[in-house]
Amino acid sequence: MRRQSSTGATCQLLLHVGLGVLGVPVALVGQECQPPATRPTGSLSASADLIRATTDDTKLGATGRFVLWSGRPMCPRNSLRRWRTLATLGADYRAKEASSGATSITRSYRADVAQALMLGGRGFLDGAVQLFHNNSLGVQLQQVYRVSAGLTLGDLEVGVGPAYVDQDFGDAGVASSFGAVSVYETVGLTIPFPRIATTITQFARALLPVGEADARQVTMGANVIVPVTAALGVTWSSWAAPIENAPRGRDQDYVTTSLGVSWEF
Repeated sequence: MRRQSSTGATCQLLLHVGLGVLGVPVALVGQECQPPATRPTGSLSASADLIRATTDDTKLGATGRFVLWSGRPMCPRNSLRRWRTLATLGADYRAKEASSGATSITRSYRADVAQALMLGGRGFLDGAVQLFHNNSLGVQLQQVYRVSAGLTLGDLEVGVGPAYVDQDFGDAGVASSFGAVSVYETVGLTIPFPRIATTITQFARALLPVGEADARQVTMGANVIVPVTAALGVTWSSWAAPIENAPRGRDQDYVTTSLGVSWEF
């Protein structure tokens, strides 16, 4: 077997250190790049709460998260051609019936689709479309279109950029549209407990309006998946979406928490 010279080993070590400082994945240096996955990965989760008492309460929820990497493999020489597609879909339904027979129904639907271009090292550019409906907040449809420049810092991802917001408050007969500054962060962790690799994800995003008073939004969410088998797990999630400029007579805050099962693929 041919031995590597000490000079070659020293050069390779310096190359690893230099690329590490620049944020290039060192594990890929000197290795043959593998082609990206051709199918999406992600998770599906569902929850149900049924309460039959003085006040009957039914709550159902479902969330799907899909990730697809495409383009060139993530290697230092061609990471500029690496793309990530991220889609999150969610739905919540709650029917609360009092002893008087009156029923209050809350429906909430959301869809986020983002396309990111990796710039090599830690940088990336992305564009996203976010759709939201919630009858409790009086939001018939809110549309957010944004572009961002961002950085990945270990498990943390942050981004900032301009956004356009279009709101339709339905029955209130109110609609508005305005420009905003979008700021967001996401964290994804896998904690290797003994024999149980628990996954924790968290995000927060803020819309800071430009030229529109009392229309700030800060949406936050968290999700914890504790695996039971290789694919199935128990999941806990919480999601909050305050709307500062919701019509009068409507709630300005919406918070939901659920415990259910998940399937990862």
